[in-house]
Amino acid sequence: VGYDFDVAQFTFGVHYSPNFFANSGTAWYKQLLATVPLPFIKLHEDIAFKLFGSIGNQYVANNVNYGISSNNYWDWQVGLTMTAFTVDFSVSYVGTSVNAYENCGNTMNCASRALFMVSKTF
Repeated sequence: VGYDFDVAQFTFGVHYSPNFFANSGTAWYKQLLATVPLPFIKLHEDIAFKLFGSIGNQYVANNVNYGISSNNYWDWQVGLTMTAFTVDFSVSYVGTSVNAYENCGNTMNCASRALFMVSKTF
């Protein structure tokens, strides 16, 4: 569900699984995403910029099978997208509330990190 207020767009989503990854049982994921266009940045008529950010919450009934220390954690991201001639280039910083090493199966899989993405919708 979403709405565009012109100065910002907000989208809220809820996902449910009765049998989530690794036999971890029932799972719910809720997310709120905000996108803010930056029309005052004018490089070319076919280039546009926007800021985005999101916060989400993951609930997993059997967190041990899933590989985390509790059955509930938060994730977030903040970033910038440049759309150039219908191709999106995004850079973002993402993280979770899960302790990066101690509560993530002794791995760094839950550590905060920067991402760079290129996408094209056909």
